[in-house]
Amino acid sequence: MRRYFRHRLVLHLIASDIFKAIWYFVFPVVVFAGGPVSSASNFCQASGFLLAFAIEASDMAILIIALHSTLCILRSDSTIGEGGLYRYRSWIYPLWLGPPLLFASLAFINNDKGYTQAGTFCYLPKRPFWYRLALSWVPRYLIISLILIMYISIYIYVHVKFRGFENLGATVDSYDTELRRRSGLSMKSNDVEQRGIDRTNGALQPPILSPSHRQTQNQLPGIGNNWTPQQL
Repeated sequence: MRRYFRHRLVLHLIASDIFKAIWYFVFPVVVFAGGPVSSASNFCQASGFLLAFAIEASDMAILIIALHSTLCILRSDSTIGEGGLYRYRSWIYPLWLGPPLLFASLAFINNDKGYTQAGTFCYLPKRPFWYRLALSWVPRYLIISLILIMYISIYIYVHVKFRGFENLGATVDSYDTELRRRSGLSMKSNDVEQRGIDRTNGALQPPILSPSHRQTQNQLPGIGNNWTPQQL
């Protein structure tokens, strides 16, 4: 089976989700094995950083897939291999991993600690509120909004195209119906014209008489069949 460019994008999403699941699984194992983990520990900071990075990478992978689908449909006239983001494939890895790495690193600008324990994992602190909002939820809501806009655009575009196909099909059907109607009318007019010609020819042509009828017409009353001019 040939692997297309979109399959590679799906693999990016799968890799991000697997990496995220690993850190959701590793932290409870460490807690069960060695006891509670302090927020100031290096393990908490490292696991929080990698978890935030994986979450953002997963969101970016979804955004890239949506953008690729939108470009494939709205700009499907590409002649360079596949459509969509294929021509920009060298920028896919920076776009996929760059913003997550940036937002996960910005958490360490906090002088206290970048990540805190949040039960079964370490993540961005709840206070100050704008901290988690700016580094996690605002980018996520922005990605969701962009995805909704792109998929709504795809829906409108496909709906308009299908309506155009329906109108084209209705036009072709009406044209075929008109052709059949005109063909039927022309055949009827030809039949009527041929019947008129046949009737005219039948009226002008003298009737064809049988030999006995012609012999009867040639006989005069009181004169036999053997009459000749010498008898006069």
